[in-house]
Amino acid sequence: VAAPVITFVSRVDLDARANLDAFISMCRTKLTIFGAGLQFDDDTWDVSEAANRRALNCKETISFHAMTKERGQTPTAPMSEPFKSFAKAYIRYMHGLRPIKSIFQRLGGLRVLERVMLDSGAIAEPTSLTRDTFNRASQILAERYGRSAAYSQGNQLQKLAEFLDAQGLVAVPLRWKNSLRSPRDNARVGPEFDRARSKKLPSASALNAIAQIYRMADCPQDIIVTGVCAILSAMPSRISEVCHLEAVCEVREDIIGSDAPAFGLRWRPAK
Repeated sequence: VAAPVITFVSRVDLDARANLDAFISMCRTKLTIFGAGLQFDDDTWDVSEAANRRALNCKETISFHAMTKERGQTPTAPMSEPFKSFAKAYIRYMHGLRPIKSIFQRLGGLRVLERVMLDSGAIAEPTSLTRDTFNRASQILAERYGRSAAYSQGNQLQKLAEFLDAQGLVAVPLRWKNSLRSPRDNARVGPEFDRARSKKLPSASALNAIAQIYRMADCPQDIIVTGVCAILSAMPSRISEVCHLEAVCEVREDIIGSDAPAFGLRWRPAK
């Protein structure tokens, strides 16, 4: 009978796993970010109250689902353990430490890291993350997303790598930096920006067509859609602000020195 195989685990590996277990346990039992009654083990968290988006009367959730292999597919399978528990702990901890409006940027980086580990045939073990894992994750971000989104998530990956190093949650220090370049379309002045902005604007014929369609609309669905387009054309705002307009939103006010009153719409700003 062959002797059982004994796998050697280094002291560094043991320390990283112990630190990881302690971190997950703390985030599970001691933190109250997203509410003291948060069901940590659920794959989807309802964080509507914690998100506190006053302008959006909708439910806010965080779903810990794995990234799909093909772009465009809807994630349905949950992340694998132990990576899922770490992802939950990290999201909860960091939102308390440094809250951001788009939690998906943090969660997206975690999803792509798990995808890389699973595709390589390895167990999604956070303590086994390496610089190669982060490099491959960065490549996937560049392939799947636009430059701006990929760069933003790459920055979140860098912060995650720095966190793993600082807390001793990986066996080998990562010292990883985001290599994705910042998008160049951030400039707000100059001829290049003016040309780029002009390409995004609708033509005069398109704007005239919106007005004509609005006048011709006769069914409720067309009236609503073209009405929203008409409002946004006349009074630029965010789509959420238009969708949350009150039933009585028309305002008429007298103007000093003018016989005609001013007319406008009043809504609650998203910012």
